[in-house]
Amino acid sequence: MPTVLRFDGLRAVIYPNDHRPAHVHVIGKGGEAVFILHCPEGPPELRENYRFNTPDLNRIATALAAELLALCGNGGIFMAITDDARVKLKSCVWREVERVTYPAD
Repeated sequence: MPTVLRFDGLRAVIYPNDHRPAHVHVIGKGGEAVFILHCPEGPPELRENYRFNTPDLNRIATALAAELLALCGNGGIFMAITDDARVKLKSCVWREVERVTYPAD
């Protein structure tokens, strides 16, 4: 599961071949939340929450909104492509993920 963003001790990850709509799983500090990105306009919307409190969820949503263009890249192509096109675009997809991956602290 590639990490596409790190912030505030958390990491936003995507699962290859995951379902639509474009979304990220935010993991860390004993919790996990799933945000739908609503590419490319946003705003990110909470879909699932496991153990984050409301202030944490607000901070996460704000951080995701600030990085929305980088996360969505090419209109969210890494998450919103069809299965047939996925193989053809795989190299483009991973370049986009690598571009927004931050080194470990």
